[in-house]
Formats: sequence, structure tokens, C-alpha cells
Amino acid sequence: MKRKIELSLKQAQELYKNPLNMKQFLLTNFTEEELTGFPIIKSWRELDSVKGWWINTNSEIKTADNYIDATNRNVYVTKLQAKSSLAFAMLSQLMKDLGKKYTISDKEWNNNNIVKHTIIRQCGNIVKSQTNYYYYFLAFKEEKIADAFYEKNKKLIHEYEMLNYEN
Repeated sequence: MKRKIELSLKQAQELYKNPLNMKQFLLTNFTEEELTGFPIIKSWRELDSVKGWWINTNSEIKTADNYIDATNRNVYVTKLQAKSSLAFAMLSQLMKDLGKKYTISDKEWNNNNIVKHTIIRQCGNIVKSQTNYYYYFLAFKEEKIADAFYEKNKKLIHEYEMLNYEN
């Protein structure tokens, strides 16, 4: 990409005296990403503002605009992501209610000899799978429990995985 840059005599003299000013001059004409060929990766504190969707205490999804401080970390970029977050919370409660007898504990996730029956998103579909190594949130000790959990909670699982649900 070519760009025509105008340089005053005063700017040229400053750059001549102090070549370290070259970076600042270049940044007035190009973005840092253009100069480095690498995207600017920010931390949370470096964001100027956040816009999107948040969940209030009544579990209602609301729009958010121009928030940025330590208290506004619960803003999702899309409404679909906010719905997924609600579904995640609800599924976590359902998994807890089902109990450790049927779900995979943290300790069991570290045991590669245990087969975990999982419900996962694969491309644009929900599938039931098995794994010994890879972590998935919806994991059960028995295939029939995974099947029954899916049948009872299809819509919620689709929302969690950010997929449309059709009966």
C-alpha cells in the first residue's frame, strides 16, 4: 500500500535531529497494525468502550452502550452470546442437580482411562460423542444419561451452543 506523506521542513529537521521521533511521525500517517503487520491485541483495561448485551438480575437480556470500567465485565458482543451465557448457567444447575453419580468430576477429567459421554457442538450440529482426553462441559458417565439429558434439554443445549433450535 502506498501513501503520500507530506512533511514540513520543521518536521524533517526534528526527525533529522532525533531519529527516535520517526516512529511517532509514522504513526500519524499509518496504523500500528499497518507498520508491524500484526493486529493490536489489547487487554481489558485498554478498551475504550464496550457495546452489546448484558443480563440483569431478572435474567433479562438488555442492550449496553459505551460502558467500560471494572464493573461492566458482563457485556457480550451479541445477544446470541448473552443467551448462551444464560443457558450455560441453567445447564450448570441441571448438571449439579443430576449429581456426581452421573456427571464427570474434576478428578475424573484427569483420568484418561474413563470414557466420558459428551454432548458437543460439531460444526453446526449438536452431537453425542465420547472422549477420554478432551474436556467438554456436558459430560456424563453413561451414554443413556447423556441421551436422556439431551432429550429433556434440547432447546437449552442449542442456546448454550449458539445454534437455532427447531422442533
